[in-house]
Amino acid sequence: MVKEAKLFKRVHPCPHCLAMFSRPSERDAHARAVHEKWRDYKCPNCSSLFAAKGDMVRHCRVVHERRRDHQCPHCSSRFGTVGNMRQHCKTVHEKVRAHACIYCDGVAFGAMSTLNAHMRTSTRCT
Repeated sequence: MVKEAKLFKRVHPCPHCLAMFSRPSERDAHARAVHEKWRDYKCPNCSSLFAAKGDMVRHCRVVHERRRDHQCPHCSSRFGTVGNMRQHCKTVHEKVRAHACIYCDGVAFGAMSTLNAHMRTSTRCT
């Protein structure tokens, strides 16, 4: 017997933005964290505050414990989060340059932060 996946319809809109949620509790958590800036979880090691416990736990592992549990499959680089490892793979190994400068022809960067630094320092972009 094969179980069918339960599909949740997103019928609960956020009153502040266009986000839609399948449960009122998800909508309410989103509104508190994103729009009302609730930060219920404080890092026990520093003054950082977080909306979700999981974000605080990840912060402690990566920042304070300096854990780098995610290794790049192409080289020996290690990262604290899967997202950082994926960004590294895209920009370093796959050479993806998805963030283009609108002022400089042919100039593009793998990370938005690098494009922002370019925009601040390039004389052609001011």
